[in-house]
Amino acid sequence: MAVTRRRPGAVPEEGSERSAPRDAANRVARRSSGRTTRSVNEDRAFEKLLRSDPELLRSLVDQAADALCLHEIDGRILDVNRRMCTTLGYSREELLALTVLDIDVNATREESVMVAEHMQPGVPLIGERVLRRKDGSKFPIELSLSLIVSGRQRFLLGMARDITDRKRAEQAQEKAQRALEERVRERTEHLELLNRRLEEEIRVRQRSEAALRESEERFRKLADTSHLLAWEADARTWRFTYVGPQATDVLGYPVEDWYRPDFWVEHLHPDDRDWAIDYCQQKSTTAVDYEFEYRMMAVDGHPVWFQDVVHVIRDHQGPSRLRGFMIDITARKRAEEARQLLLRELDHRVKNTLSTVQAVVELTLRTATSLEGFGETFRGRIAALARMHAAIWRNKGAPLRLRELAELSLAPFAHDGERASIAGDEVLIPLQSAGSLGLVLHELATNAVKHGALSVMTGRVRLTWHLDADRLRLTWRESGGPMVTEPTQRGFGSTLIKESIPYELGGSVALDFAPAGVQCTITFPVPRTRDYPRPGPDPQP
Repeated sequence: MAVTRRRPGAVPEEGSERSAPRDAANRVARRSSGRTTRSVNEDRAFEKLLRSDPELLRSLVDQAADALCLHEIDGRILDVNRRMCTTLGYSREELLALTVLDIDVNATREESVMVAEHMQPGVPLIGERVLRRKDGSKFPIELSLSLIVSGRQRFLLGMARDITDRKRAEQAQEKAQRALEERVRERTEHLELLNRRLEEEIRVRQRSEAALRESEERFRKLADTSHLLAWEADARTWRFTYVGPQATDVLGYPVEDWYRPDFWVEHLHPDDRDWAIDYCQQKSTTAVDYEFEYRMMAVDGHPVWFQDVVHVIRDHQGPSRLRGFMIDITARKRAEEARQLLLRELDHRVKNTLSTVQAVVELTLRTATSLEGFGETFRGRIAALARMHAAIWRNKGAPLRLRELAELSLAPFAHDGERASIAGDEVLIPLQSAGSLGLVLHELATNAVKHGALSVMTGRVRLTWHLDADRLRLTWRESGGPMVTEPTQRGFGSTLIKESIPYELGGSVALDFAPAGVQCTITFPVPRTRDYPRPGPDPQP
């Protein structure tokens, strides 16, 4: 049955078909009043008051924070509130002469009819749309569309909220993420280039040292022309008996000064003097060849780093002479310091970026109160990623222990250590898997705090795992909490758990909302311990 247009602001008589939209609006107004119970007499009295005073109903609707639009199934607009008028730039009379197709950029009459056929009263349809203002400009909204039935008549009530600021924040976040990834890529390439140059320099110098030690004659002959500083000294007094002509270039002292007694000892850096002398005495007694790094003070007062390769010559009384090469490695040391500085800067920038993302989310929440739940969840995920990043940095790029990963995920939710227990084999998780697994554990812990075992004092959570060949089986089990019912809608947490494990880790997941407590079993492959690259030995003096 068609619905007759009513005069703007008029209140239909009680019981008439034209009063159906107003009756539905009255019910919406009563539900939004904030009271959860009301007697039948009070309901009738309030309805009578609204019908007797149309301006009261109009005032209630016009004070709503969201833009409201009541329209028929075919899109003809029946009524709007003040927020809808100010948002679109139309007067109320102008909007009543339009249809939804005139203001919704992508709406069609067929779509409106099809949506209404599948909707149920009391179950709103929520999504994002794009509206067109009177001046032609377009802007995004979050739309909650509800079906209202009165007798044989069916209407649609739309509640719209401008989400332009939120969209801009999301775009700014994506731009910042892309910039960060580009910065990380550039820094990584630069560090790899530095590392290749250093490795090549070391290989060249090692080959040169091996050639120089072949014979004493070649030693002296090559010493006069090489960039290495060849030297020979008394093993008991440390006094030089020979130094190459490069001595003047490396420290600035004339070659004659190097032959003075105690020249080497006196020009050692004060911080290196004691340990360098002790090290030489020990190695000269027990070793044939050794090398170490130390600093000497140049004539202008600045320190010069040397890598000293030493060969010990013995007689019947023990070590008699020391012969070797000094290699100026000051540039390499500065490059290593610069690389460490770059890494620290990169770590600082990553943390700053995460903090910036969190600040953007909080700013958005202050302007859109309906996103408070989203903000709390998003801040938790950002914090979880920050904890994973800190753990990876502390581990210097090596695989993470699963126990450490589990403790990081549960620490914010079970401080006393009694309500959450962890048990399992010693397992190393690759860095590419640690972030995804950490987020999954964070989602399980968050759900347990909000709805599950950790939401009550009697609840407990137990996380266990074991290795079966090269597959890890991890089990999350909750007990002692409120009775669990499976959610009717699949939220972000469930989606993250069920999709990240197969796609990110190449495994499987079984999530069971058992009445006694949530149970989640995750299985995925992990490399064997011997498959991980082993770090090189610590540098020796």
